[in-house]
Amino acid sequence: IFSFFFVRIYLHMLRTLWLCGRGLGFRQTILPNQISRPILEMGLSFSEKPSCGHLTFTTSSPSNGWEDNGPYDNKQLTLMVYRCAKGLSTKSVLQVHEKLANLEEGVLAQAGTFDAEDVGLCVNALSKFSGHRPNRKLWPALATRAVQLAARPPPELTPRVFAIWVHGFSKVRVLLQERDLWNVLGRLASSLVLQGNPQDVANCVNGFSKVKALYRELPLWEALKSAAMSVVEQMTAPQHASCVNGFSKVPALLGDQTLWRVLADSSGVHLPQLNSIEIANCVNGFSKVETLLEDRAVWKCLGKAAVSAAGQLTPQQLANCVNGFSKVELLLGDTALWKSLTSAAVALSQQMNGQDVSACANGFSKVGLLRDKQNLWAALGKSATSQTVAMQPQHLANCVNAFSKVPCSLEDKSSWRALGRAAASLGVFNAQDVTLFITGFSKVESCLQYDRLWNALREAAIPLLEQMSARQVANCVNGFSKADGLSDDPLLCLMLAKAALSAIGDMNAQAIVLCVNGFSKTEHLAGETGLWNGLASAALRVLDQLTPQGVSVCVNGFSKISHLARDQSLWRALGTSAAHVVGVMSPAQVANCVNGFSKIETLHDDQALWSGLRDSAVSVNGLTVPQHVANFVNGFSKVELLLDDRALWTSLRKATLSMATKLGSQGLANCVNGFSKVKFLIEDHVLWEKLASAVSLVTSQLTPQHIANCVGGFSRVGLLLSDRRLWEVLRHAATAEAEQMNDQGLACCMSGFAQVEFLLGDPELWECLGKASQSVKASKNGGVPLRSEKSPRPL
Repeated sequence: IFSFFFVRIYLHMLRTLWLCGRGLGFRQTILPNQISRPILEMGLSFSEKPSCGHLTFTTSSPSNGWEDNGPYDNKQLTLMVYRCAKGLSTKSVLQVHEKLANLEEGVLAQAGTFDAEDVGLCVNALSKFSGHRPNRKLWPALATRAVQLAARPPPELTPRVFAIWVHGFSKVRVLLQERDLWNVLGRLASSLVLQGNPQDVANCVNGFSKVKALYRELPLWEALKSAAMSVVEQMTAPQHASCVNGFSKVPALLGDQTLWRVLADSSGVHLPQLNSIEIANCVNGFSKVETLLEDRAVWKCLGKAAVSAAGQLTPQQLANCVNGFSKVELLLGDTALWKSLTSAAVALSQQMNGQDVSACANGFSKVGLLRDKQNLWAALGKSATSQTVAMQPQHLANCVNAFSKVPCSLEDKSSWRALGRAAASLGVFNAQDVTLFITGFSKVESCLQYDRLWNALREAAIPLLEQMSARQVANCVNGFSKADGLSDDPLLCLMLAKAALSAIGDMNAQAIVLCVNGFSKTEHLAGETGLWNGLASAALRVLDQLTPQGVSVCVNGFSKISHLARDQSLWRALGTSAAHVVGVMSPAQVANCVNGFSKIETLHDDQALWSGLRDSAVSVNGLTVPQHVANFVNGFSKVELLLDDRALWTSLRKATLSMATKLGSQGLANCVNGFSKVKFLIEDHVLWEKLASAVSLVTSQLTPQHIANCVGGFSRVGLLLSDRRLWEVLRHAATAEAEQMNDQGLACCMSGFAQVEFLLGDPELWECLGKASQSVKASKNGGVPLRSEKSPRPL
């Protein structure tokens, strides 16, 4: 035991002597007591010469440097601050921070007498301490001194020193909001930056790009642009990447084709030399410039470089690459690129912060070949749900929107619960965030019944409707309609209708389709003629831009609005448009068109329209979904010119027989009502026995409308009038739901039951139907009871 501890002590002493030797070598290089005026050099690292960025001090004799505790003059003090930055690679963190804490008081006391070079060296060195929080008064003191010096620029404020100021101050977050400082630096830039070399220009572009308050200072950016274009050929790869990244943050410059063409043309020399951070900066920068998104040469080089560097990317760099590459259509099919980025994302997923996860999820969701990569989405989902509490609303909204586009993510109920709870707990939204939340959560079935979430989104959306763009309003309408928000909330309906009507002139074809689809699902707005007339006019305006799906949605939506059924110009235009695209419609879209057009009697004689719909309906894929078959039977049965089409009805009969038990209550009611109008099928025992048996199994699910359709349909089929089992089932359902029926449904039931001989003497049935009929008439009469409350005698 003694030997073991002796060896440990001995090794520790040797290590201490070695570290002291390294420190001695450094102290013999630079002296705090004999410092000449600084000379400026470029591109030197701490290991080569004692420089901090670009300032280098020359000295001549040895001295005891690190342990010297002052007092210092300005040059000695700034040199010691520099040594702290140098000490990060040779000293312990505790030693460096203790020394720096002692020096900060001196800097704070003497900052008012610093010259330009002192300020530059001090700021540049102190800005490297990411893990150390300097005295809160220190940065304002240095900024104040810089403003004083800039008011009357001294001779030593050269382009090099100025670039160091900008570069150093821009790294300090608390100074990015100092308007006085940046206004002064911005004014000086026009005269100084044009005299700088490539490194100075790159530092200025990179530094000023971090100050959002200067983005509208066009003279500043024109000067920086001119300076960059004049030295772009002499720039190194890192300098070029800094300029690309910096200029891309300024909205006013994104449309400057000359600037970006020069940067893109000069990038070919540098791209093979880029490291991971420079690749990420170039991808992020170039992807913001629309005119460059189709530049095959640039993006192929960047894609190849990203594949090689994927293993060295940090989470933030990966997020920039994924987000940037996802905007480049010609790279969306590059399997090698996306495979390398996917592998990197899975490996780094647990190191990502909320912004990184958001950017990666948003980018990957745009790449079709990645939407079935379960390992990728599971990793991103796990990372996102572990950070929901700390996420910014924007990042959380982007995650929700991205995950909602990926089929394999929609089944992860635990992740969606976590995302829903986080969104419901947010107190502050902006228009973009709340729109993304509504759009994303409306696609997730497990979230549609989460009342706390939708109540929070409703409360957030209503005050923001006036700030929303036309597309955002349309997305809100569509999203709330899927969550039954419009059916249950008349106030929300009216507010959305008002917002949609005011923005309708700015809506494109897709936004109009979303509004028609959403508003048509609620009865609260059926009587809002102003809204529907506006949507109809808007639909006619963009009719030639509607996709097949858009045409089918408009047909189905407008057909539910009674006063629009008389608008012949609207329906003729929709009929012509549908006839042109019906050949490329999906079965669901054809079914919507059949259902909608069948309600418009003025189109029942349009042979071109119905011939196209009929051919599409009986195609190979047209009769495979129960709901589509039911819609076809119901719709085609209303068009007289198709009732004798044996080929059509034979196909529909065959499809119905094969899926009768899958049709559901509404589908069965539509089929019974529809087939009962086709004369040559009235005597089809197989068909009607199948339908009667299927209806008997779902009577508990029949709504009042379904019951009326079944009673009316079966009563037309003579061979079923003696089927006691069927009619007892329908009688029981009708008496239970009679109070909920409208006058049309009651009339249909009375007429149908009157055809069944053994029910004519059923007092309970007729008394129930009679009372329901009296109630309906009383409600139409303003709630005043009619003269007789007695039910009519059975026929």
